[in-house]
Amino acid sequence: MKSILLSATAFLALSVQNAFAVNLTFQFALSSSSPSVYACNAGIRHAEHAAICWDRQTGLSCDPTTATPPSSCVCTGETGGTRGSWERDIMTSKSADWVDNSGAAGSTTDTDTAATNSSSAYSSLFATDAIAYTKQITELTFNLGSEVYGTEYYVDICYRGTQVAQGNNGNNYSLKGNVTVTNLRAADVTAPNYQLVADLQGKAEINCYMSKNGNTTDITPGTITYNYNSNSGGTFTSLSTSATQVSLLADASMNGSVPGADKTPRFCIARYYFKENASTERKWKLQNAKAALYTEISDKNGL
Repeated sequence: MKSILLSATAFLALSVQNAFAVNLTFQFALSSSSPSVYACNAGIRHAEHAAICWDRQTGLSCDPTTATPPSSCVCTGETGGTRGSWERDIMTSKSADWVDNSGAAGSTTDTDTAATNSSSAYSSLFATDAIAYTKQITELTFNLGSEVYGTEYYVDICYRGTQVAQGNNGNNYSLKGNVTVTNLRAADVTAPNYQLVADLQGKAEINCYMSKNGNTTDITPGTITYNYNSNSGGTFTSLSTSATQVSLLADASMNGSVPGADKTPRFCIARYYFKENASTERKWKLQNAKAALYTEISDKNGL
């Protein structure tokens, strides 16, 4: 009997297992996207300047009609003395199609862009944000050969935020925008320090489209309205101190158009403005400087 009972028990257990077996097929979706930051546009301008005359021996201003001797009084400009060769300010760049956030790029295009004669409009590498969004600048040099300081230029940094919906997770982003200008001829004590002689100054602004639960698929400029802005104000900050990092943008808690509401930056464009505040004659001896931009948009909660 004992062996029969054991067999019956085994048979019963097997029957129960078959009778209540459960099969489940579960499908789920995956979304993946990370931010990308890259230089995407630049521009240059130099308004016409009245003639500047100075004595080559004393360095003081002079009048060529009354100077003694007149040969030591020189003036900037062409016929009429109203221009300081602003068209000799050239922006040289290499750019390519943006491919992905690994830094990959398409074929490179070399472009020389002369400064526009204006105090309000820049001669830009790309005409609109929508075009600049699809490009990345791989090399950029401003070769300034005008007779008088006063050139103004800018560099744009594009930020493609994650296109993944963040949900109501309390994201809280922060912003930093810094610049460091270094005198590359500091070892030559006879060479002018560009930042000092040009009285270089800078400011910055940023515009973002920020949405947490709205359309989060491939946000592009031209189809959106920016709902976040931050800037360093209307005044410029001095950049004349060599190799010193200067903060031009700072926001510990980026918010959209609704104060206090957490938002996720989908697309931003930060513009860094620079201007030569000096209006004196440009020094003949070569001046070299390097400007390093630092742009950070980060999730303060680490999410």
